[in-house]
Amino acid sequence: MFFPIRKGRHSGFLTFEVGNFERGNRFIRNLGYYWAASDYWDLESGIDFYENEKNDRQQQDAIRAEIQNAGSVGASYSREAQWNRSTFLQRIGNRWRFNIGHNQTISNSIGLTASGTFLSDKKLYSR
Repeated sequence: MFFPIRKGRHSGFLTFEVGNFERGNRFIRNLGYYWAASDYWDLESGIDFYENEKNDRQQQDAIRAEIQNAGSVGASYSREAQWNRSTFLQRIGNRWRFNIGHNQTISNSIGLTASGTFLSDKKLYSR
């Protein structure tokens, strides 16, 4: 791993995390890139991969992207697959998230803040 020593915002790879390869619960989290396109907006995108091999083999891949300026727009997509070792059945599920937010100062004493999140199902935030 390397970390830049330049001051201020600049583009670069995200710090990722790898874990639990010896216990059968493998993951790579936050593998991605941050792009500081200008002083006014940026883009962050990443991929997560999870695999659990205890009883049934479970795998989850998540792709996400977020654009920020005065507000933010973000989205993520997750594909989950589970294999049953005894019956060789596969169950696949798709989940998604879309969020928006905005902050604006109207005057010294008045500000406007708005946000919203749309989910495919409530189990998306369960982990």
